[in-house]
Amino acid sequence: MAAVVLLMTGVSAMAGPTEVRFGHGDNGYMLLPEMPGRAPAVVLLHDWRGPTAPMLEEAQGFADRGYVVLVPDLFEGKRPATPAAAQAMIMHEGLDAKRLRLSRVLSDALTYLSVRPGVDAGNIALVGYDYGAAVALKAGQEGLGFDAVVAYDPSPELLEKAGITSLDQSGVPVLAHISSKEDTAQPVGLFSAASETPQPDTKVYQYPTRQAAFLSGDTGPYDAAYADLARQRTLEFLGRNMQTQQ
Repeated sequence: MAAVVLLMTGVSAMAGPTEVRFGHGDNGYMLLPEMPGRAPAVVLLHDWRGPTAPMLEEAQGFADRGYVVLVPDLFEGKRPATPAAAQAMIMHEGLDAKRLRLSRVLSDALTYLSVRPGVDAGNIALVGYDYGAAVALKAGQEGLGFDAVVAYDPSPELLEKAGITSLDQSGVPVLAHISSKEDTAQPVGLFSAASETPQPDTKVYQYPTRQAAFLSGDTGPYDAAYADLARQRTLEFLGRNMQTQQ
């Protein structure tokens, strides 16, 4: 089983990401903690830009706190230049085929980590941003073996396409970080209902800041205070739902 997370902290002087291949020939990046022994793990799902430097910085933050981190390349090497280009690329493939491929990639990532020496197979976390957040929530619904889900500003359009209408469909604890937007499609209502769900640890935090404000190096403003607060809440969520070496 595993937990799903979103967000950690920035860059470290430790060993950086290493390119790996797993599953059915999928590419990704692996980051290892400095501490020896069996460690919990995180599967981090990137935003609309792919596994770029800001996403790998977030991944490094998990590794700095004792997690083995795998960042799959969900875009298979493609790097869209704009959100519109990413949306067109995402929707170019048939939706059913895309869902099947993403489910396979996540299942393969979970298996890859579970059999890796030094990984505590009973504590594997899933993390998603924007595009990756919608994928993470869908994975929680599908019961792929993760213990909890943390979604970071999931794309409203992709939530609709994936048929996600409430957080209580996951059957696992969910943590959602939602920033304020001018876009009226922001799914605040979807997440605000979480307080009424029967899940043991489902929580939604909304922040009075723009969508890009949590990720340094992003295309929008970066709000360090809210970013740090979200990371702290994520660590606390993991502490409740995973056995960590923090």
